[in-house]
Amino acid sequence: MGSVEVAMVVPLETLEPVERALVNAALRGERFDLGHGEGKVVQVDGHLGYSGAWWESADDQQQADRRVRADVLAGLLAGGYGELPGPRVDIMGVNVLGDLQLADVTVARTVHFEECRFGGVDLSRTAVPGLGMFVCSVGHLEAVGLSVRHSLWLTYNLFRAGLRLSEASVGGSVELQGSIVEGWADPTERPGTISALEAERLVAGSLIGLSDTTFKGRVHIPYAEAGGWLHLGGAKVTGVPDSMPAVNARGMKAAEAVLTDARIDGSVDLSRARIASTVHWQPTPLGGRRPGADFSHAQIGDLADEPQAWVASGPVTLTGLRYDHIDVRMTVKDRLSWLPTGRAFTPQPYEQLARVYRAQGQEDAARRIAIAKQRERGRARRRDGGHAMNLGRRMWHRLFGFVLGFGYQPWRAAVLLAAVFLVCATAFGAAAHQGAIVPKDIKATAVAAQCTSDYPCFNQWMYAFDVTIPLISVGQDANWRPDAAGYLAMFWAGRILGWGFATLAVAALTGLVRKE
Repeated sequence: MGSVEVAMVVPLETLEPVERALVNAALRGERFDLGHGEGKVVQVDGHLGYSGAWWESADDQQQADRRVRADVLAGLLAGGYGELPGPRVDIMGVNVLGDLQLADVTVARTVHFEECRFGGVDLSRTAVPGLGMFVCSVGHLEAVGLSVRHSLWLTYNLFRAGLRLSEASVGGSVELQGSIVEGWADPTERPGTISALEAERLVAGSLIGLSDTTFKGRVHIPYAEAGGWLHLGGAKVTGVPDSMPAVNARGMKAAEAVLTDARIDGSVDLSRARIASTVHWQPTPLGGRRPGADFSHAQIGDLADEPQAWVASGPVTLTGLRYDHIDVRMTVKDRLSWLPTGRAFTPQPYEQLARVYRAQGQEDAARRIAIAKQRERGRARRRDGGHAMNLGRRMWHRLFGFVLGFGYQPWRAAVLLAAVFLVCATAFGAAAHQGAIVPKDIKATAVAAQCTSDYPCFNQWMYAFDVTIPLISVGQDANWRPDAAGYLAMFWAGRILGWGFATLAVAALTGLVRKE
């Protein structure tokens, strides 16, 4: 027997007929069934959900025929009327009067309630093999430190004042699928906090299933652990102030997390979460707010998303997020719009994405991300609004990006060198026809526009090559020179730019230029 003493058990001789029938059925190992009511599980907004049960339309006599005092039920489950035979206690259709107090009690058998109505239920530090509530109405469910050997099934219920599962330990699954969870003002939290589910440090050996559940207050499950999935697919979360996340799963540990078609009026906090496999991020906007997300310092195996998921999302924090694989449905352009921009520059999200692209063999995509990182670095500002880089560094940074693509596109310098070469060749050809190119040998009488046998002929292309390409000479520069101020300026501009671009291209190709 648990901590409920025999002296506290309501005497058998004082039990009402329905209470005596319940106790006798349980002691025989039989199901206690007062029949189905009118309410069932129905489709609500395309999702299965609670729609009420017999008590919501029952008259006074029907209510009276189903009433069981909470003390009687507590005494029965604690073993106060004798040892319960069989593997499970099944109770259907009762209206429990008062608050069911089972705190610190060890219940020997799995218990299933169906279409029952409760006031408050206190299962704090209760130990039970298994517990199920199906299509029930419950006031506030307090289950801090609850220990369930197998699974906790709380599906298609109405929780009229929320539920608390903080530090509960469940060997199997925790399921709230299809339930409606009203919020309550938690006195332990700051004023204005409306909580629907409080489950900090909840541990489930398998699934934490919140799919198709309606929460009219915040879902607070920081540092919870699920051996299987955290499933919020089709869930609906409303009534949460802007000052706090609608879903707080900070530090959560799970094998997989599903937010497909989750309708969340507010933000989702997955910061420092550890998701071994996949995060399915495809929420649906609800109300006037787009669901933002905080993935800061989280670790994820695979991020399964699509462009529409981030278009539908609000602000996203990715600082410190690490992942091993990303969904191929999003292009590099989509990912660039996903990465953070703005005043405060954070390089890690860019570096992480580039690393994953590189690991997947997409070198070009990795280079594009790395270049985008450097562009954002150049735009970064301090908190006071000033540029993070001084003017000199900012100008050099922009020049470095223009000429070499920040070291990732050395071909840019080669293209610029080719452009300088073509401009010089065209200009020197025009100069030759104008007589503005003359021999360096003052004794020579040759002219650039006419080739003769007594002096090396002038070639505008070879001359441009000599001017713009360093270290290699074809002899044109040794024999000819500009004889006009404008073309002399072109000569020196071509030499400086050509040699500069050529040197940078070679340095970038050989790895002498740092890409950062």
